[in-house]
Amino acid sequence: MKRIFLLMAGILAAGVMAFAQSIDGTWVLTRNLDDDPEMAGQAEAVVSVTMTLGGGRFTEALHMETKLTEAALKQMTGGQEGAVFEITADASFGGASSREGDILTLTPDKKKPQVDIKTNIKGIPMGDTIANAMKPSVQKNMEDEMDDTIRYQIISVTATELTLSDVLSDKDKKRGEKAETFVFKRK
Repeated sequence: MKRIFLLMAGILAAGVMAFAQSIDGTWVLTRNLDDDPEMAGQAEAVVSVTMTLGGGRFTEALHMETKLTEAALKQMTGGQEGAVFEITADASFGGASSREGDILTLTPDKKKPQVDIKTNIKGIPMGDTIANAMKPSVQKNMEDEMDDTIRYQIISVTATELTLSDVLSDKDKKRGEKAETFVFKRK
């Protein structure tokens, strides 16, 4: 009788493993950041992250578009029509990935990430000066974000969706940071 139970448990475990979803593949997350308190109706921003996992490696491409709202532009230019203030940033990097249970660890390669920042600024006094002053800061912030090992808890994975949550360090928790959840769609 004991053998039958063990056999049935083994068959059940094999069946569950056969239907487990793999995280390998290309996943996309798009997030509208307009509701961020820092934006406060002054800017609109959309971020898209494409993450590819497989073979113990990962690549990640980030695309971000930010533009000032009409209200912010009118305030900045004194009501001048046709003013534009847009920044587009693209970045990509890769590295090693590993999965232990429900923890996914992404360790970037030592190579600096590729970052490209473009601006479209029209009708704003000293707009070019502002853009040129901002570019190095934006680039450094993006490079710094892509330089650290990232750990996620895999909340769920289906054929079409991957839900991850940050695994915060004790240092992050002491600073009052909260774990964020990310829902990626399979591409």
